[in-house]
Amino acid sequence: MNLFTKALVFAAHAHDGQLSDDGTPYILHPIAVAEMVMAKHGEEAAAVALLHDTVEDTDVSVQWVTGVFGERIGDAVRCITHTPGEPYMDYLERVATNHLALVVKLMDVYHNHFIRPPVADPKRRARLDAKYPAAIDFLEGRLSSN
Repeated sequence: MNLFTKALVFAAHAHDGQLSDDGTPYILHPIAVAEMVMAKHGEEAAAVALLHDTVEDTDVSVQWVTGVFGERIGDAVRCITHTPGEPYMDYLERVATNHLALVVKLMDVYHNHFIRPPVADPKRRARLDAKYPAAIDFLEGRLSSN
């Protein structure tokens, strides 16, 4: 099984039963982000995109991801996982230390901000609408300096 397929099966299993705010299967978000990074950044970046929310949103651990996919993918997933209570800018700084995590997080934020249906809760939507443009500016700046 190639890396992309292996990550797709792993992520689909991890996110099984989860739904996005609009009621669609959650796995469609990681798949969309993977499609966004595949052509320019390759299969490893697409695998990280498929796995990018598994540790944060399921019972999967970074150690499990590393055991299945190796150090390079495991480290990228570790970097892209936002830990509870961690200040958002500290999180983005960590993301920017890993090229795979950086390109995936940038496309994740693009997808969340520009493509996915808006979050229904007005307060949450306002918070995200303020957060995402700053995140995009920061991540694009870090990507251009790499």
